[in-house]
Amino acid sequence: MDERGIYSMSASGDVENLSDTIGNYFFDNIIRFALKHTFFLKVEKSTKILRAFVCVNSTTYPDTALCYRIGEKTWWVETYPTTLTDSCELRRLTREQPVYASASGDIYGFTGNTDIAYRTLSAAGVTSSGSGYVTPPAVAVDPSNASGVGVGAKLRAIIVDGRVTEILVLDGGSGYGSFGSADADGVVQFVSTVPLLIDAPPAGGTQATATATALAPDQRRYQTVGWSFKSGAMEFVTDSTARNGERMVDRSVILTYEPTATSHRVDLREYFNNAPYPRNNVVPRDRGTGFVQQPDGARTSLDISATRSALGLATGVAKAQFAGRSYEDMASSDRHIAVEFAHISQPVNPAVTTPSQVVLHSVEVRGVQEDG
Repeated sequence: MDERGIYSMSASGDVENLSDTIGNYFFDNIIRFALKHTFFLKVEKSTKILRAFVCVNSTTYPDTALCYRIGEKTWWVETYPTTLTDSCELRRLTREQPVYASASGDIYGFTGNTDIAYRTLSAAGVTSSGSGYVTPPAVAVDPSNASGVGVGAKLRAIIVDGRVTEILVLDGGSGYGSFGSADADGVVQFVSTVPLLIDAPPAGGTQATATATALAPDQRRYQTVGWSFKSGAMEFVTDSTARNGERMVDRSVILTYEPTATSHRVDLREYFNNAPYPRNNVVPRDRGTGFVQQPDGARTSLDISATRSALGLATGVAKAQFAGRSYEDMASSDRHIAVEFAHISQPVNPAVTTPSQVVLHSVEVRGVQEDG
């Protein structure tokens, strides 16, 4: 690994660049290379996964891993609620397991589908919806407040009719909240309310406000590991490129997945014309195909549990039904779509239930060009 990418070398000495698909991390200054002396690589032998630990939000030690599955040649990104400093193999009776040292002095290992987040943002609420917003405003933790000195939180605003109706916590980060003065019994109080900053609306609108809630240190709890996947932009067929293109064209999204023993909500969001924010559904609708279109949160939701319906076990195939038209000679027609699937981290009690692992097998998007 160097400042231009991550490479592999064959036995004959041939060098292959593995990181072209995540080149933006190297060339768009996402990685803090000023801290490159703290970076390290680790290959997990049992799963054949390479992790490159780098600093993205942290200003001390790595808090992010660029992950590469060697057999499938696929990449994803993991973030952690603490900074990691190094790794080695722990030899057990039956196998070797990689363990990770942290700046806090704790030792960690990957086990199961849950994670412990320290002082993470667990939820966000709108205190005033504001008005006049044309596009969803940027949302961030207020760094000037003592409760906002953590790292890694990512938030997204959802608007309906010009008002901010919801704040999604995409990544809760860590280290938020603050410690206040001691009470009469000498117990130091933890301030869990974290002020958020929301961009102002255009002239004539009113400012929206919101706060987030951080988990107190004594409320450390297990949470499922949140994740999201977003496709690239796919070009719609138009009236000139599709048979009967002047009619309504099926634009359904079909998900093939592995039904789980416990309830898991997977959200589908659609982005049109390379917009950085998803489009809201107009009305709620449940067609009985598994997905339920929600007007709030710009999402179409699916419970992938095997027993979600009283009619029988889930088949592992669900369709989010959509349709539309695209006329080539109309500038206002939708031309591209990108789809996002996400599972928001949620609290669990390992003593009561073990959350199932979410497995998505394939995604089919209809109504787009075959080479899209």
